[in-house]
Amino acid sequence: MKDLILNEINEAIRELNEEGIKCTFNNEIIGICNNTPTNISAPSGFSSYSWNTNPVQTSQTISVSNAGTYIVTITNANNCTKTQTFTIVNSEVATITNIEVNDFEEQLTATISVTGNGNYEYSLDGITFQSSPVFNLSDSGEYTVYVNDKNNCGVVFETFYALSYPKFFTPNGDNYNDTW
Repeated sequence: MKDLILNEINEAIRELNEEGIKCTFNNEIIGICNNTPTNISAPSGFSSYSWNTNPVQTSQTISVSNAGTYIVTITNANNCTKTQTFTIVNSEVATITNIEVNDFEEQLTATISVTGNGNYEYSLDGITFQSSPVFNLSDSGEYTVYVNDKNNCGVVFETFYALSYPKFFTPNGDNYNDTW
């Protein structure tokens, strides 16, 4: 079970004012992988919690396995209340359906097509990811594309080839562009 402790992800901003403690919480969007149960937690240190679940849950942490909007009303010792909204979205590992390479063109490119219920990013080295599924390729050769689900459901990869040929041919025996 994946635990999301909001105290680590989203610290509550607390400001002192005339009425007591004013708390501001950022709303969260959290992906769950194929309806895998996930714990979501409100910040600690409050006197009561009330979630919009049926039945109403009153703990700091609840377990969810379905997409939806979960709202917790948090009350402090001064009886001041604030709400925080968690939007839970389903996600899954991508399936690479096609890699289109425009072989033998002046500028080689590869366009990656995927299916799946997720928010994906793409990489040619497995380290540096981009939101676009289109890559400008520097040379012909073998490449591996990595598709990562931003909600941490996983990474898939596939190898492809980009083909090209020299733009000119100089058969002068100097070993540069002597053959195609």
